[in-house]
Amino acid sequence: MPIESRTRGELPGPGPYLARISNLLDPTFMGSVEVTLEKGYVGNTELQSQTYIVQYLSPFYGVTSVLHEGGDQTKFDDVQKSYGMWMIPPDIGTRVLVIFIDGDVNQGYWMGCIADKYQNQMIPGIAASQDVHITAEEQLKYGTKYLPVAEFHKRSAKENTNPNTQLKPIHPFADRLLAQGLLLDNIRGVTSSSARREIPSMVFGISTPGPLDSNGKKGQIGYEKKVTLPVSRLGGSQFVMDDGDVNGQNELVRIRTRTGHQILMHNSSDLIYVANSKGTAWIELTSSGKMDIYAEDSISLHTKGDFNLRADRDFNLEAGRNFNIATVTGEMNINVKTDFNIITDQMKTKVSGDYDLVTGDTIRISANGDINTSAIGTSAHVSEGKFSIGSEANICIGANDEISLGANGKIYVSGEQIHLNGAAAEAPDNATPAEQPIALNLYSVPQRDASTGWANKNFYKAPDILSIMQRIPSHEPWDQHENVDPERFTVEKTDTKIAPTVTTDNGVVIEAVPSANTPYPVKNGPAGDRGTLKGSKFFWTTDQPFLTKVKEVAGYLQFNPIDLLAIMNLESARSFDPAITNSLGYTGLIQFGKESAGRLGTSTDALRQMGRVEQMGYVQSYFNKLWGWPNAKQPSPTLGNIYLTVLLPAFRFAAPDDKIADATDPKTSGWYKANRGFDPTNKGFFTPAMVEATVLQHKREVLQALSNAGVGTNLIVP
Repeated sequence: MPIESRTRGELPGPGPYLARISNLLDPTFMGSVEVTLEKGYVGNTELQSQTYIVQYLSPFYGVTSVLHEGGDQTKFDDVQKSYGMWMIPPDIGTRVLVIFIDGDVNQGYWMGCIADKYQNQMIPGIAASQDVHITAEEQLKYGTKYLPVAEFHKRSAKENTNPNTQLKPIHPFADRLLAQGLLLDNIRGVTSSSARREIPSMVFGISTPGPLDSNGKKGQIGYEKKVTLPVSRLGGSQFVMDDGDVNGQNELVRIRTRTGHQILMHNSSDLIYVANSKGTAWIELTSSGKMDIYAEDSISLHTKGDFNLRADRDFNLEAGRNFNIATVTGEMNINVKTDFNIITDQMKTKVSGDYDLVTGDTIRISANGDINTSAIGTSAHVSEGKFSIGSEANICIGANDEISLGANGKIYVSGEQIHLNGAAAEAPDNATPAEQPIALNLYSVPQRDASTGWANKNFYKAPDILSIMQRIPSHEPWDQHENVDPERFTVEKTDTKIAPTVTTDNGVVIEAVPSANTPYPVKNGPAGDRGTLKGSKFFWTTDQPFLTKVKEVAGYLQFNPIDLLAIMNLESARSFDPAITNSLGYTGLIQFGKESAGRLGTSTDALRQMGRVEQMGYVQSYFNKLWGWPNAKQPSPTLGNIYLTVLLPAFRFAAPDDKIADATDPKTSGWYKANRGFDPTNKGFFTPAMVEATVLQHKREVLQALSNAGVGTNLIVP
């Protein structure tokens, strides 16, 4: 459609002229806009007759020649092909520079946009700033004042004030970075890429306007007959090429969409990062050669050919639930040059056909319980050497048919009572017990989980994972990105077989080789730390990894660590056994119930399989996730506050003398009967003060036990 012709007085020349966009035209006008001229040709913006239609002048555009069009309009080869740069149109009110060919008002073009004074903070990367309008509640929500911002409010700004220090509103993109876990990350999340960062700006790029905010601010648009339409935008996608600030930081190329999908190539931190908008999946490649991948749901790979994986060092696989391997057809082959170790609570093997076991040396089978073998067919045991059968109890040999006993040499039978007496029978050899396999090192690896919440400086912090691996990617903000501490996450320090790691008899770990994470003492059984060392019990006061974890959890919850130990001393019947279970099924260090365990995403059965250190992560989640500690209402909780959170959480903030359980009250008499020990003088009720008095005795026991072991309140084992 041709541009509408209008009759106006001749312009003094082609221009250029300053103009302001007064209306946007539909796509049939090829990016043309209506403008009102400024500087001597100011028209009435209320009258459409005083405006000019100017076409879009692209910096780059091309099209194949119409002379080469074919005759078939349905074929790709027979039509023109267009290409070029298309960045239009800007919003109504934007100032532009226009020209008119030979002064002809019907041949006008807009050739560039003029920025409003000081209104370019958001270009091109929606940069962050400390100069932000923020409430106390918002600061608790975000945990920082360095946030993505919009432009400052120009109408309220005083004359001659520094535009760079003007407070600006928080950009909604801050909430997207919060959801991704990148709000505190100055590399993958917030950015300094702004046209206002330095003079001259070293930032290059493009940001799109983004869609109109249909739920946002409305304005009157048009001429004689105005209509009400959205006039605010949600922010758009960004393509940023940043040559870095004066300190050489933030040198990068970034493509990021309005909702937060991004591809980042970061020169300053020497990494490539790809993530989705929700933060539920990301990939990172580092300069040292690491590739870290995180997926909140699943990672699926399929090939119709071979699938080959190789690691020149260790190949570690770990499953939080089941580990399944199946072959659709064909064989399964495992070749190991040295030892092949399997450690498990139970092991079952079923073979439909023959089962062959061949060894080039000795076979040893040991059991702390019974050994049973049975066969429907013949059971044959042949030895070319001596064949010994011995027992400290009876030996019984029976058959439903004949028993044949023969020897090419002599047969000796002897016993306390002689029935077939002769020379003394030779004693059988004792069996050599099987050598125990060595358990893998276990490490406490940090993790983040969005379900734990961001506000109040939680920052998605979740209980550590007890793992055979040293680095496990998690939801952002992941603590173990290589750039956080490159020297800590070297190949040598993340070796899963850090050696030598010496565990003394009292459970103290002595590391000869630095490690990215503290390795825990190897304990008996695959469940890890279960309060035993080398197959024997060891006391909690000498379990340094456990005491260290107690301090960490108490610090997070803002509890006194001795108070936390006192509660576990009471609840675990002084055993600190993570598997201890009472007659009602309550389990572990603080006696988790089935309901509480389920709300924490686990079960009492699973908790019983955990060690002290691993279960402490669920102790933290119980107090934090279920009952809101740390709590602004009680920033310095008492021993009673803490224990009532375990005993009767609804009364954790009750006044010291409140009756929380009364034998005569139908609502609370059951609690009283189940916990009569808190009423030693038989008053018929108990209060928070009476509960605390009982727990205080356990606190004294804890302090005495620590003192006996030479451990102070710093919980460091000498």
